[in-house]
Amino acid sequence: MAVSSAGRKRPRGRLPKVIAREFCAMEGHGRLPLGNILSPAEQTELAKIATVLEYQTGGMAIFSEGEDAHFLYLIDDGVVRISWHLPDGSRQVLGFMWPGDLFGLAEEGRYVNTAESLTSATIFRFPLERLRRLLLQEPMLQLHLLTKAAHELRRAQRQIIVLGQLQNVKRLASFIMDCRQHVGFFDSRARLLRLPMSRSDIADYLGTSAESVARAFTALERDGLLRRISPRSVELLDSDRLARLVRGIGDNLR
Repeated sequence: MAVSSAGRKRPRGRLPKVIAREFCAMEGHGRLPLGNILSPAEQTELAKIATVLEYQTGGMAIFSEGEDAHFLYLIDDGVVRISWHLPDGSRQVLGFMWPGDLFGLAEEGRYVNTAESLTSATIFRFPLERLRRLLLQEPMLQLHLLTKAAHELRRAQRQIIVLGQLQNVKRLASFIMDCRQHVGFFDSRARLLRLPMSRSDIADYLGTSAESVARAFTALERDGLLRRISPRSVELLDSDRLARLVRGIGDNLR
């Protein structure tokens, strides 16, 4: 039986999830996380060099800042937390990676941050050297992956704007609207958003304290924009007003 680095054994004869998803994409029954930018042929080529890792719980290390970088990663299912630590030991959460996201870009051959599973997760791992050879052979695949990487860069730039220009309530509102885009975590009919991250995770991402995040939730709830169902789930009562709040159109919270 094959064993992933996350420690789970796969029964012999079972197709790895990356290949099973790829076959579904070609048959029109589904698609890979990169199916929106890659052709079926390109997905097939990537699948040939991929290893599937399954993380059964949150809090499992995928790689740590400073380690030699040998792989690029793509999330099939679950959420990954990307962070780094300041010299004083405090943590800054740089982002949350969702299904379809690429992560693991390195600088001078080393990972510049730490990646951990935030939930149970299924992740495709691509050896960088084999990926480089494949991209040299497939120029269009190289272009498509570059497009995906540019999207991730734009998202990081947007976070800088959010942290630098918005006060805490608007930061939280922006974060909630971002999470709302991920269909696996938002039930549009029930208007229920499931947050896979803790309050301290959100605080470290927004550059504030857990207490400030709690107060921001209270402000949004008091103004009828959401209702807290549990520590990690909220009902979005008025998504349009949340969006206007983030854009700064009216709606000054009390």
